[in-house]
Amino acid sequence: MQCYAGCPVTSTLSTRSACSSRSQPVRMNRRLVSDLETYKRLQSLSSDGLTGWRSGVKHDCSRVFEFSVKDGELTNGLGEVVSLETDVVFPLLKSSDVAGHRPPRKYLLVPHRSMEESSLELRSHAPRAWQYLTAHERTLEARASAVYKKRPKFSIFGVGPYSFAPWKVAISGLYKNLRFTKIGPINGQPILLDDTCYFFPCDSEEECLSLYELVSSPLALEFWSSLVFWDSKRPITAKLLNLLDLACLAKKTGAWTPTTRRIAERQMTPYTTGSHQPMLFRESSSRYGLTEKVFNPLANDKNKK
Repeated sequence: MQCYAGCPVTSTLSTRSACSSRSQPVRMNRRLVSDLETYKRLQSLSSDGLTGWRSGVKHDCSRVFEFSVKDGELTNGLGEVVSLETDVVFPLLKSSDVAGHRPPRKYLLVPHRSMEESSLELRSHAPRAWQYLTAHERTLEARASAVYKKRPKFSIFGVGPYSFAPWKVAISGLYKNLRFTKIGPINGQPILLDDTCYFFPCDSEEECLSLYELVSSPLALEFWSSLVFWDSKRPITAKLLNLLDLACLAKKTGAWTPTTRRIAERQMTPYTTGSHQPMLFRESSSRYGLTEKVFNPLANDKNKK
C-alpha cells in the first residue's frame, strides 16, 4: 500500500496567519490562550482528559538505533554495516520528513513493541539484534535521560500498539505551522515516527482520510491556533492536539459518520492491537516470532519503485 508521506497538504495554518489576529496571552478556564476571541468562539470544541494523539518513539541514540541504506545495506550512524532480523526493523519518519512530506529515509531498530515487553526478549527472538545492541551497550548506557535508568537495557520509550497502527495522521512538533500528513504502510510494514512528531493511529485508509479531512478543516485549525504559542521551541504537542474533541468537531462540521465515530472513541479508550497485526508482522501474537529472515533493504527499495 502507498505511503501518503509525499501527498500535498492544502489546509494549513502558518505562523504568519496564526499571529495576525492574536491577542495577548491570557488564562481562561485554567488554560493559557493565545487568541482569546477565537477561543471564546470555539471553546465548545474543547475537552479535557482526551487521548489519541501520541508522540513518536524516543531512543536518544540515533547512531545506534537508526539506519540508512548505503550500497544496498543497512548502515548505522557510526558507519557500520549491520545485519538484523526483519521483525525488528521498521521504516522511520523524522520531523523534517513529516514537515517536508517526504517518504522514509531511515530505518529504526525496535527492541520491544510495548512498555510491558522487555528488550531482553531479543536474546532469544532476534539474536542478531541482541548481539548488535550488546556490542554498543556502553554507548546506550551513556544515554543522559533518567527515564532509561530503571528500565531493562536497550529500552526505548513512546512505543505501544498505537505505534504499529497501519495508518496514521501525523504532524511535526518543531515546525511553525499546523500541517498534517497522511501516512500508510510500506510493503506490509507500518511506518514509525520519532519523538519530535505526533500522530493519531488509524486502522484503515478510510479512517486516515476521514481524520485528515477533520483535522485539516478551517474550524480545527482555528481552534488549535487560538491555543498555540509559535515562539515555543516545540509549539505543537500531544497535549495541545488532544484538547480538540473530535466528536464535537465532526458533529459541528457535518462529518459525523460511523468512521468518525470510531475515530472519536479512540480519544477515550486506549488503542489496541487490531486484526491488521498478524498481516503486518506475519505472526499471531504480540511477541517476536522466531525467524531466520534478515532485513533486506534492497528488496524494500525495489518494491517502492
